[in-house]
Amino acid sequence: MPDNVPIALREVLLQNIAANCSSELQFKDEKGNDLLNPLVIGSHTEGAFLFLAHDWCIDLVSLKETTFDQAAGIHEYPFTSARMRSASIVHLKDNKGLRFYCFGAGELILSYCVSVLVSDGTMYSIDECLRTEMSQNLANMAGRALRPICLAHKVSSSNTKLVLYGNSNLTFDGGGAQPIRHTS
Repeated sequence: MPDNVPIALREVLLQNIAANCSSELQFKDEKGNDLLNPLVIGSHTEGAFLFLAHDWCIDLVSLKETTFDQAAGIHEYPFTSARMRSASIVHLKDNKGLRFYCFGAGELILSYCVSVLVSDGTMYSIDECLRTEMSQNLANMAGRALRPICLAHKVSSSNTKLVLYGNSNLTFDGGGAQPIRHTS
């Protein structure tokens, strides 16, 4: 994602990353020396998002503390291969409601979305033409041996609605791609 991402969109992306990443970046070795290249401890997919937050000079722990109502808890649904996504339901501070954040396989996340958040923070409905274009962009990434990872969210005033209907009517926030890892 480029550095020129507007604040409104950057805020939603970073909240999603903070809510869904349990991995961390390690900047020092066991002797306390700075590493030339930080290590990802945990998921490399999450690591890519953590590097993005680091590049934007954001401390995700502080972001969680200032944005989410920790006392109300964060309901986490970690990534699994079967679900192909991770998700979290968080309570925002100051009674600003609940948010469902998820990221995962691009095609899957897009299939849950009915709107898209654009750079100025405005949401637009995803019509058939836009959905086709977005799907083609994801397919083009896959055709270049890249695995598209997308982020989405949903706002609600009811925890029950989010639990029961969290995978529908989402707002597409953006995404990226990483090389496909081959396992032997």
